[in-house]
Amino acid sequence: MGIHPEDLRWGKDFGYALKLLARGAAVWTARRTRSRRGSPGLHPAGSLLAGVRGAFNAVVLNSEALGPSMLFGQGAGAMPTGSAVVSDIIDLSRNVVSGSPGRVPLPPPGRW
Repeated sequence: MGIHPEDLRWGKDFGYALKLLARGAAVWTARRTRSRRGSPGLHPAGSLLAGVRGAFNAVVLNSEALGPSMLFGQGAGAMPTGSAVVSDIIDLSRNVVSGSPGRVPLPPPGRW
């Protein structure tokens, strides 16, 4: 199947932007129902999600208490990837020094 250039043109002509989406839902009942899926999707060109470009990612959370909330930030690229690698090295070093097979919590502020 796939996405073709005409799909992008069609979406743009009708005022939409094509974005790769991951969707998840959790309904906290006695059964704790969860679902996840990922697929391309069309969003209105003026929406917040349609404006996410380049190395940025966004997450939209929808809850009964707050309604929709969007978190937006760097997700890939040289600086975010480098920062994540350094963070992983620091975490791994902390685990090795402490002799812990799992994640070691950060010390309280001022004790680093």
